[in-house]
Amino acid sequence: MQGRIVSKFNLVLFSLLFTSCGGGSGGLPATPADDKTPPNIIETVPSSEEAGILPTDSIKITFNESLKSLSNYITNEQVVVYLINDTTGVRIEPAIQLDETLFYLETKNTKNDVLIIPFINTNDLKISSQYQVAIKGIKDLSDNVMLGNCSWDFTTGENGLVTKKITLGKAGLCGTQPKTNASKQTESVQAFSINESTVLVNWTVPKTETRVDYYKIERVIGKQSSFEVLSQLTSELSYLDTKAEQGSKHTYKITAGNSQIGFNNLSSLSNSVIPTNGMKTIKPTQILLPDSSANNPSFFETIFTFSPNGTTLAMASLYADTSNPVIPQAGTVKLYNKTASGWIYTTTIISNTPKQNGKFGAHLTFSPDGTLLIVQERFADISNGINIKDAGSVQIFSKTKNGWSHASTLISSLPKSRNKFGEVIEFSPDSKTIAVGEPRGDDKNYTNSNFGTVQLFTKNSDYDWSRLSTIYSSRPLTSTEALTTFGYAIKFNSTGTTLAIGDRYGVVTPDTGNSGAVQLFSKTVDGWFSNKTLTSNQPSSDRFGSNLTFSPDGSTLAIVEYSNVAGGTIHFFDETTVDSWSYSSILYTKKLNFLGRLDWYYFAFSSDNSTLAISTYELIDINGVQTAISDVTLYRKSFNVWQYETTLTSNSPAPSNKFGINFKFSPNNAMLAIVEPAGDINSKTIINDVGTVQLFYRTVDGWQYTTTLISNIPSPDNGFGSSLEFSSDSTTLVISEKGVINIFDLTKLIK
Repeated sequence: MQGRIVSKFNLVLFSLLFTSCGGGSGGLPATPADDKTPPNIIETVPSSEEAGILPTDSIKITFNESLKSLSNYITNEQVVVYLINDTTGVRIEPAIQLDETLFYLETKNTKNDVLIIPFINTNDLKISSQYQVAIKGIKDLSDNVMLGNCSWDFTTGENGLVTKKITLGKAGLCGTQPKTNASKQTESVQAFSINESTVLVNWTVPKTETRVDYYKIERVIGKQSSFEVLSQLTSELSYLDTKAEQGSKHTYKITAGNSQIGFNNLSSLSNSVIPTNGMKTIKPTQILLPDSSANNPSFFETIFTFSPNGTTLAMASLYADTSNPVIPQAGTVKLYNKTASGWIYTTTIISNTPKQNGKFGAHLTFSPDGTLLIVQERFADISNGINIKDAGSVQIFSKTKNGWSHASTLISSLPKSRNKFGEVIEFSPDSKTIAVGEPRGDDKNYTNSNFGTVQLFTKNSDYDWSRLSTIYSSRPLTSTEALTTFGYAIKFNSTGTTLAIGDRYGVVTPDTGNSGAVQLFSKTVDGWFSNKTLTSNQPSSDRFGSNLTFSPDGSTLAIVEYSNVAGGTIHFFDETTVDSWSYSSILYTKKLNFLGRLDWYYFAFSSDNSTLAISTYELIDINGVQTAISDVTLYRKSFNVWQYETTLTSNSPAPSNKFGINFKFSPNNAMLAIVEPAGDINSKTIINDVGTVQLFYRTVDGWQYTTTLISNIPSPDNGFGSSLEFSSDSTTLVISEKGVINIFDLTKLIK
């Protein structure tokens, strides 16, 4: 620690008994002559799990007796402060370098000594960060040494405000008695062959009341009768076995441990893997087919969605015939349930008013609570006083004891033919509000065509939904241009109190033209009201609001601004107080890949908020020709600033392959699946221009390619990877292609 001016801060002490640290029993201290009892911590500031601490505050540790003069023995090894990794929840080595010459003692109530560690340099602690204090080896006047190690966590804020809360289950050991049975089994242990001598093992942090701060990694090869210990890691969630044996089956065992109470008795085994060399192509473990009449050469993808708990899968067959009534090519939706033996068909649902070529199932989504399934019928006919063909509808199905039943049908407030009502559907987190995008909707007086609307519906009961309001673009309604973009980018925040709508051609001021905007709406007891319009800090017709998303914790709103010349820009807005958003930072990227089907540019947060992935490309001169080479650029958040981490490229790169046009993070943050719609594979034979999905894993050294997922029957232009989703437990990856749904069980990888 730098600096030599010691500042003392008057902080309110929080009463907190520490039965896990030291060995004393409290009360009056014994005299030095007969004192055989080690000192015991009885109070700390900050207290365990306290939030909002100023980075300049001091650490105060109160003992139950007087301590030996610090100058005789104490070093910065006795009191250590670690920064905690936001992703893994474990401490980052090395520790912050403290200057022990600044430590001092104060006497409290004539019998208790308070050890004080001042932070006088603003570079010591950062704002909005989690820290762990660890203390050991403190002596009393009789040279009795405190028993064991004591540790606890706190988080820093800004200006005394709580800007970060400690993740539940990651608090330190002080303040609660360690429980030897508190740790649970480590989940989702997965092993992947990297080459003939290397295997990558990944796992997730177990949910536990006691901090897990190290792991034991063991391995068994072939028919060996016992596991051998490979390593004990203190802070990582992956292990790279570089001494694997080619051709032999390897299985790994992970056991979670705590530095004070040791390992628990619960271990988790990985899948078995045989190290091999070359491109690792994996075919699906199960294939689901749409209804037999669904085959249509013009249909590019098979649409599907997971229920939130990952146990139900809905798959659309847009051109399937219905049987009751008999309507050709009306569209159906098949439902499957997950069982121990795979995915089992359960039922088929159809439109409440089926019609030929109605495209029932063009958009599917489950409600967050899993009790509702929303299905768009893109070209439904509407009879609402006047008959309108192909206007489109959104149908709601409710889960019952006997399956799924039709509950309600939602239509546009101003229906018209082919207005794309229901092209985008977003649920609020409580499943009680639905935002429906209508990208070609008209304004309320039919004055302007195709401007787009967003319509809000609220749940009165499972079978009763009513319209709350219709939201229009902020663009002046005197224009006659058809811009058809409002209603594509719609997101609720994690609490459901804010709704953001992108309006990439919305006029900001008369001088800036179509520079774009994002409209924010706030939920009140009386409904939804316009809160604020966010704009770029450099408006220049760059399509601000082309795409947007909230971070998983809802505290940050990221907005894309695209430029044909400069490349991409991501703007970040933070929620400073409830429903109050302010400009936070800006991130400049390479050119953004364009997703023509949805008219946006793709990017996504990992579920733990720590990583941002952006689909990008750059122009490279190949034999005198400017060729687009696509990739996925990753940024890592450090002290509230997004910093470049790495760029992921295809394992078999080819010009204009559109690598990264779509991708998904796994919910456990360990995997990133990236689509390459026109890739080449070289397994037993070379096949060009087929869709593939490449799987990357987070390791101690960053992201590493592990395997390529392919169709059961690879063929050019098969649409493999047109959409993909992980199950909520990260053990299943579902990938669509033309007329097929491919199920990959990531716990049983089949080569």
